[in-house]
Amino acid sequence: MKFRHETLEDDMVYRDHVVENEREYVNDFLGPFSKDILQYVGKYFMIVQPSVVYNQVNKSYYEDYASPMKSDFYMFIAKPFFVGDDNVNMSNPIPQWNNLRKYEAKNNCKLHSFVYTITFREFYKRAKTLQKSPDVGTVFTEEVFNFFEQLFYDQDVSSDDFGAEIQTDLRNALTDLRNINTNTVNEDNVRYKFDGEKDYRVLELCIMYEYDWEDVADELRDYFKKPFSGPLSEIPTEEKKDIQSRIAQWKKRAILHLTDMVCDSDKYINLKRAIRQNKINGTLKTK
Repeated sequence: MKFRHETLEDDMVYRDHVVENEREYVNDFLGPFSKDILQYVGKYFMIVQPSVVYNQVNKSYYEDYASPMKSDFYMFIAKPFFVGDDNVNMSNPIPQWNNLRKYEAKNNCKLHSFVYTITFREFYKRAKTLQKSPDVGTVFTEEVFNFFEQLFYDQDVSSDDFGAEIQTDLRNALTDLRNINTNTVNEDNVRYKFDGEKDYRVLELCIMYEYDWEDVADELRDYFKKPFSGPLSEIPTEEKKDIQSRIAQWKKRAILHLTDMVCDSDKYINLKRAIRQNKINGTLKTK
């Protein structure tokens, strides 16, 4: 069966079939439809052991974080579970899909964006709880959480739709940032004087992937004007401090450059509005 998601009407019909517990639709929703969402959430927010899967198309192995996430996602998205007044169905409770029923296609929000947003927020909160527990290994450092709070989550918005639009703008902005060089002029005739590829790599390594400073320095070795005096493990302490300081400066500038790019353009209207209204704050520079 081919599942259509070309229009908002298609999304509403699809949602209705899922909440009515039609097996083919439920299997697709918990499988192909949500796989990329669970892959992202499982990798960055939950402590799960990925499965190693062989991709027949690409002829390569990859880490599957989605499968270990599926049961937690199902319990979140499909609750509550009705067992009947006489408890006859205790062994086979019927999901009511209350969280999915909230989707109403408002503000041209697609179903996938809606599911991504509410899933992101739910498991972000769970990861924050895990981080505070001394008995559980942390998923992120506090600094990484702060970044996601400012750019992905802590937006103080009135609806999930707006939050999804901000996240879409951010993903597009990060992609566009990577293509900027010192000669780039945007659609509003603003010339940028920074290296977008370098900024993207800094954000990717320092924040998205949470590399330690030695790995960041090794990955970005070509960006240092002064070559290292030897292997990182053997260089003097003062030189190590200089490298760490330089990486910290690069990270701060990358965030500022990303914010400048967003504020200089009308392309990322929702993210720009959130920044200007101080709905995203902290280290981000407002104009």
